Formats: sequence, structure tokens, C-alpha cells
Amino acid sequence: MNYRIIFSTYINSKNTSTPRKKLELQLVTLAKKHGLQGFSLSEQLGYWAGTLEQSHILTLLDIQKDVALNVATDLKSMYEQEAVIVEPINNITWFI
Repeated sequence: MNYRIIFSTYINSKNTSTPRKKLELQLVTLAKKHGLQGFSLSEQLGYWAGTLEQSHILTLLDIQKDVALNVATDLKSMYEQEAVIVEPINNITWFI
């Protein structure tokens, strides 16, 4: 199954967002930890509880649900989030 994980890197306790290069290194480490073959990262502007924040969509292809949930749990903890969104992608993806 394919999944999207939507999360923010805005850390409320530090009142700051994670710099891009640090985010890239953290995601590569996370990918290795969970045995991911690869991922795609998109950036977007989010709004939560009265604050604009940098948000991201991490797309994971052809993985088990428990792996997606474990990755999401790690992201939630790493960036001190109240929640992250895990969204199954209900379509077929081909690598050509």
C-alpha cells in the first residue's frame, strides 16, 4: 500500500522550524531505520491553532501499514507535534 504522512517541522517549544538541510538528514536516518527503499517529500504552508507553519507531505510507496504508522509516530515525536496525518493512497502506482 502507498501512504502519505503530513507533518509539520514547527517545534512549538522552541518556536522555530527545522532547517531544510537538518530535515533532509533526519529523514534519511528515519528511512534507514525503517528500511524504506525511498520516499518523496513535498513542502506546503500549513495553518494550525492560529499559527502559519511549514508543513510537509512524505509519500511512501509499497510499504506495510505498520511501517507507515511507525514512521508517523517517529515524526510526531521528533517534531513535538500533537498529531500527524497518515493517509492511505488508494490507487495503483507503477514504476516504469
